[in-house]
Parts: sequence; structure tokens; C-alpha cells
Amino acid sequence: MLKNILSFFRSKPVGRLGYSYVADNDDSVMGLVQKGQIVRTEVRGSPWIVVDEAPTTAILARWPGRLWKVCVIEAAPDEDQPLAYARYTRALAVKVIGEESPARLFGKQGDEVLNVLTRAAQLNRGVALELSSARHPEAPAAFDRVFRLWADNEGIEIGYDDCLDGTLRVGSMPHGSPIYEGLSVLHKIIFDRAKKLDGDAATTIEDEDEYLNQPWQNADRVFADAALALGAPKFVSANDRDILLAAWARLKDGRL
Repeated sequence: MLKNILSFFRSKPVGRLGYSYVADNDDSVMGLVQKGQIVRTEVRGSPWIVVDEAPTTAILARWPGRLWKVCVIEAAPDEDQPLAYARYTRALAVKVIGEESPARLFGKQGDEVLNVLTRAAQLNRGVALELSSARHPEAPAAFDRVFRLWADNEGIEIGYDDCLDGTLRVGSMPHGSPIYEGLSVLHKIIFDRAKKLDGDAATTIEDEDEYLNQPWQNADRVFADAALALGAPKFVSANDRDILLAAWARLKDGRL
């Protein structure tokens, strides 16, 4: 009965327009697509071609990548589709309509977020060392305020015992932060950069979790401050914007 109800409320996916994010190192059938091409899975089963309802619902497990607008030509069978409330479709075949800017993955101010990501991918140890002491002392509280304001707007309940400074995402919604997957992608970029330049000395492992050491940890926070302030201005007061962008402004001006 439940399956029938879900199928009833789920619109027919064939002909639906949506978006497929494809990492640059993707070796699936979507890895080498071109505009106008019809792409089919190699087998009538997993792995599917995932078609998101909107760019901002895409899962960005690997970065960088390309964003394609596609039309579902053949959907996976109903029994293989996610539940009705899911914001993506599993497809067996799609037509590639065209390429979209990856900035769309991060919301209306995605270009700003993309600029921060690009700069993070160029981070070196010298700049990270400078940034580690350049963060505004009130930035943790400002970051917390912005995240809570967004969460309140989205109806997400967050306890007030802990500061949200350094949070990448919260809740189980398709987008877990004011800039969707932006903070998670940013952290991964800086994490990988730190490991490449400092090796094992870049991180500490505690209880099977791996954390950035200084100066990378504070540098990561400075970039997150900037991404949040620039990417989610709706939730940032003028005062918090100045606080969150204080170190970033020095970086952009070439003073670091």
C-alpha cells in the first residue's frame, strides 16, 4: 500500500529535466559526455545515472567536476527509485542538454563560493601560517550566528550548548549548510592540500577521526568564514560580514 501511495505522488521521471554532477576523475558512462549526446548505463541496474532536481541537491563526494543539464530518456524501474520525497531520479538513459557553471551547485552566490574554492586549491604553507594568526577573534561567534540564523530559517533545531564554529553541515536535508555542499567541499580541498604539502604532519588522528593541525586548521576556518559570508549574504549582518571577511580581505589585497 505504501509503495502504491509513493508511486502515485511521484511524478513520472521520463522527460524530466534535471542535473548530473560528474567529477573530473569519474570513470562511469557520464565521464566523457558531450552536449547533445544520449548516454546509457552499461547494464540495466546499478550504477545508475543520478539526475538531481536542482544543482544544489547534488552530492559532491569528489571535486572538481562538471555540471550537466540533462533530460531523463529512460528511468530506472519504479522499485529501484528512491522514496517520493527524494529530490533525485535514478536513470538508465539521459540526453545531455548542455553544461552549466559549477557555481550553481552552491546557490545564488555560487560564483563567490567558487572563487574561494579556487583560491583554497592554491593554498601554500606560508600563507596558511600567516592565516593561522590573522583570523578575527570574534569570527567563531559570527560563524555561529550565521549558521543558527540559517538553521532557524530552515526550521532546523540546533542545541545551544556548543558553538557551531567549524561546522560543515547539519541535519539530514539535501542541503546541510547555507551554501549547500560548499563548506564540505572547501574543507576537503584544504585537507588534501595540507596532506600533499605536509604529509602525515598535517593531521592528527583521534578515535579514528583525522583532524587538521595548525596552521592548516585556522587557515581552513578563514576560508570557511569567507565562503559563508560571501555565499550566504542573506544571513550575514553588516557587522558579521566585516568580522568574517577580515582575514580574507588581507589575503585578497596581497598583504598575506
